[in-house]
Amino acid sequence: MKYFTLNWWMGQCEGDAAKEYLAYLEDVRDLLPQAAQRLEKDVSIHDAKLIRLDIDIAAGTLLMVLDGFDWTWGHFPLPQRTITLKYGGVSWVRSLADPKSGLPGPHGYGDLGYWEFEALGDGLCEHRMLFSTGIEIHIRFRELSID
Repeated sequence: MKYFTLNWWMGQCEGDAAKEYLAYLEDVRDLLPQAAQRLEKDVSIHDAKLIRLDIDIAAGTLLMVLDGFDWTWGHFPLPQRTITLKYGGVSWVRSLADPKSGLPGPHGYGDLGYWEFEALGDGLCEHRMLFSTGIEIHIRFRELSID
């Protein structure tokens, strides 16, 4: 993660990651796919749990299924919903974990806390996600859709 690090999430460093990321996002918004813009504006994957991750290397695709919430509901309890992210033109995937740090919470990857997009140029983007367990997923892609 470039902006929303686990140390930042745990309050162990200074700075306003959200302000810095939003300033960056404003500069590159038009370089991101429409679905990435929707994740930043209309659809939240905050607190979602990773249910399934399918990577088809030959096809260059990645499918991520998240068990999340409908944050537009406006009050608690939030209704649950399944969110499926479909990436195309995938050229690189990385999952990082530090077994010595993380936040208390659910098993597996944990709750998805923060995500960020980066425009890498020539239509290539990177989506980075940070889970409460400290696990990160980084995906380089050219296309994104949300179901």
